[in-house]
Amino acid sequence: MADDGFSGSRDRLLAACDEMDGRLEAVGGDGALAEAIHSSRKLGKKLRGGLMIAGAGKPLLRQVGLIGTLMGPTRDAQVRRETWRSLRRGEVEEGSIEWLIGALVEHQAGLASVTPAPEVVGWSRGAVGEVRQWLARQDGEAFEEACREGSSRLLRSLRKRLKRAVEKVDDADFHAARRSTKFWLGGMKILNPGQVREVAEVIEDLGEVLGEEHDLDVFGAWLLDNGFSPATAPRVWKRLPKLQSRARRRSLSLIRKEALPLLKRLSRAAPQQ
Repeated sequence: MADDGFSGSRDRLLAACDEMDGRLEAVGGDGALAEAIHSSRKLGKKLRGGLMIAGAGKPLLRQVGLIGTLMGPTRDAQVRRETWRSLRRGEVEEGSIEWLIGALVEHQAGLASVTPAPEVVGWSRGAVGEVRQWLARQDGEAFEEACREGSSRLLRSLRKRLKRAVEKVDDADFHAARRSTKFWLGGMKILNPGQVREVAEVIEDLGEVLGEEHDLDVFGAWLLDNGFSPATAPRVWKRLPKLQSRARRRSLSLIRKEALPLLKRLSRAAPQQ
């Protein structure tokens, strides 16, 4: 078979494991904590996507997913801060509800900026080691064939989720599309970056907009959990749905006009299994 880009995919996934281990080591070090956690979580999602494409079992996928969850509180607090800054309009009056929300957001971000326990970092590095062991047991050619089949399967799933999202326009479908986008593109960027080069920019843009929608939804839930209801913080709740609606319109436009046509062409061009 002519090289379709999957040759050497196992070695590239092993290299990603080495990079992941280095980033986890940095999380436990003395450097910039928020950036170290963010970069390790991003690479973890790409690694998990690559494993999904390669056909790894669910126990291994769950372990890699748990790494991101364990590192989550610090990053979640940072995202909440960024989301609040996009909601806040100009300077806020001291003593106002908006001032109180901002103070609480900053306080929680500070509390969350704590280096994970050494046991968490150690367990996470051990989980990456198990991925390495699994990869070492795989036959190279069989692994590449599994990746070809898996990439086609995840691409079909992604297109199906995006179509469902624009047809149903349901929050749950957009959430599922966001996750599928991250796993498919992230995994392919490790296993076969050349195959997705022409679609990467659009799919990354879509992932960003879907992520913005998700962050706004999560922030709305945080507001309610902390007692900031529409009656308590009316100005915030007046602006929040506007930003949500704007993000949803951008998502729908990107899916309909760019993502689905590009992915359809990619699906036709990919080798048939």
